[in-house]
Amino acid sequence: MDRIINNSQNFDQILCQKHNLPCLYLQVDSDNSDDIYVCSDCIYENNNFRKCLAFQDIKYKKDDKVLVNWPILDEPKLIKQIKQLYQYQGDQNLIQNNITDFFNDLQNEIEQTLQKQKKNMLIYADGISEKVNQLFEYYQEIAQFDALKNIIDSNTQKQQKADQILQIFKTNKQNQENYKNKIQQELSQLNQQQIIDLNVLKSFKDSILSQIELIDGKYLSNLQLFSQKNNILIEEFKKQQQNQNILLKENENLYTLLNLIANKTNNCNENYLKSVKSELLKIQDLINVLNIEKHVFQQGKKQIQIGLEKLSQDQIECIETLVNKTLDLNEQYQQLKEDEDNNMSISSKLQPSSYLVYNQMDNVLTKQKQESISKLLRRFPIFEIEQLVKPCKLEVEISNWGNYNTNGKQSYDNEGNYKFEIVKQGVFIFYMKIKQDCLYRIVINLELKHSDRYLFIGLVGKSHKDQKYIHDNSIINSFTTGSVYGDVGVSKVIKGKCLRDVKYPEEYNQIEITFCVKNKMFQVSDYPKRENINEINDAKINLIDINQEYYLGFQLFYDKESLTILECEELQCQN
Repeated sequence: MDRIINNSQNFDQILCQKHNLPCLYLQVDSDNSDDIYVCSDCIYENNNFRKCLAFQDIKYKKDDKVLVNWPILDEPKLIKQIKQLYQYQGDQNLIQNNITDFFNDLQNEIEQTLQKQKKNMLIYADGISEKVNQLFEYYQEIAQFDALKNIIDSNTQKQQKADQILQIFKTNKQNQENYKNKIQQELSQLNQQQIIDLNVLKSFKDSILSQIELIDGKYLSNLQLFSQKNNILIEEFKKQQQNQNILLKENENLYTLLNLIANKTNNCNENYLKSVKSELLKIQDLINVLNIEKHVFQQGKKQIQIGLEKLSQDQIECIETLVNKTLDLNEQYQQLKEDEDNNMSISSKLQPSSYLVYNQMDNVLTKQKQESISKLLRRFPIFEIEQLVKPCKLEVEISNWGNYNTNGKQSYDNEGNYKFEIVKQGVFIFYMKIKQDCLYRIVINLELKHSDRYLFIGLVGKSHKDQKYIHDNSIINSFTTGSVYGDVGVSKVIKGKCLRDVKYPEEYNQIEITFCVKNKMFQVSDYPKRENINEINDAKINLIDINQEYYLGFQLFYDKESLTILECEELQCQN
């Protein structure tokens, strides 16, 4: 093309056939030789600057110049990249010189740094050696080997030698506490300093050499990113080492504060705890001189973490769930209690209790955790608090099945409580009407005179009412106080012993029954101690059909025996 341009007419002698102006450009995408030459007006009309090549650019082009619109590659970015790379590369000799200077500077700086660090390490080694020698000299001093040797080698009498040696032993015993503290202090200072391990230094040297080997053409694209990350790691390492050199002083203000913050019940993550300790250690001396009260805990209390340390994280989460739910219920309860007169019926439904807390866990805990917590609450009803509910109204019906109604009667004691007693020896059955979806708590006083302790109390379905005895264990889950009647359904021991094996009336004469048909719950305990708690056996629990209406049934037999219902409360309604 240079030859064509140089041999052609002068540029200003080639006129555009359309505009009669000098043709200063070549149209590079033309398919016809008649359209090759174009003037400036042609370019403006067609707006095709990128497809035109100026005569001047060709005739006076320098060897190091790149034309962005020639040759045609249908991809302008490719020409631009060639131009950028060529401009960046520049003078090859200059690049060679710059590389040489870089490595010379690197070599000099490395040598200077190595000489400096070698000097520091030698001083460090001398310091450790000096402290070890001082410790050994102190050991030699308190051991008094020279004095013992001189006494042994002397020509004095045996007894005199023994007295002198004994004096050394006595001196050692008198000062052994001081000796021990001094040695512990020296050892503590030495333990804070790292022993020089040449294997570690050699490993570090290999690491440095490996990094230097990355100064290579094939790694250049990621070398900057590597350097940035490496610098961050080095700074973090220096920071950690600096903080590690600061020892936490025990039993001082900061020591106590950090222990309180690190309590497991605070649920602080490990990174936060490390960060707090790291930052506060920097001002440890300032914190320790503050006039802070030394008695941290309330009288008779201690940090709960002592116990929690032995629990798994899963167990702690279970406890936390219970606590949060109980606090939520207490808040609702307290709010309703403030307006007690208007909300008595509502507040009775929200009365916090172990059963209520457990019943609210359905959507919070897994089934396995629910079972574990259920057992815990049955054994330790820890969430029973102040009672707001009033006694529920008793609706009692005496059975006339088999004329058993003539064997007993209903009356009241001096305090107006319902009392049921045998007036003629024989079966006497009566029923208490109950709501299927309510939780009941009943306290009963027993007056059983016969050694058999014939008493049965259980849940009776409507289809069996006035047709089956309460002690029929194939149909009804019932409880008995008599040891001669065997298992009648409610004898699974949750705490203590089976109640039929507990001495009556020596160990108890009142019982507490808690039950809810909907939840297939029936639990009996001695009252008020609750030392023995029984519930429905696993094999019998399916006898309860929640689709059937139930009654609480009672059955007595021996003459002059009775029971009195002292308390009857509807603790919570299940909607």
